[in-house]
Amino acid sequence: MFDTGSSDIWIPGRGCTQCGDHQVFDFEASSSYVALTDEDGSDKGFEVDYGSGKVTGYQGTETMSMGSIAVER
Repeated sequence: MFDTGSSDIWIPGRGCTQCGDHQVFDFEASSSYVALTDEDGSDKGFEVDYGSGKVTGYQGTETMSMGSIAVER
């Protein structure tokens, strides 16, 4: 289940084991992805608890496009 009601966009990554047949995001294949890091330089993670289960991952910025509209980081 994808969260469509927040200001952030959570996209399933290539390590997702619960994504079924959905396409996943491979940050290493992106030319515009930038990982967000903590003060100690480690990848900045996130965790959200939904009624259907917990979602965890890492934060980053990316340029996204839908048709002719591009939203840059």
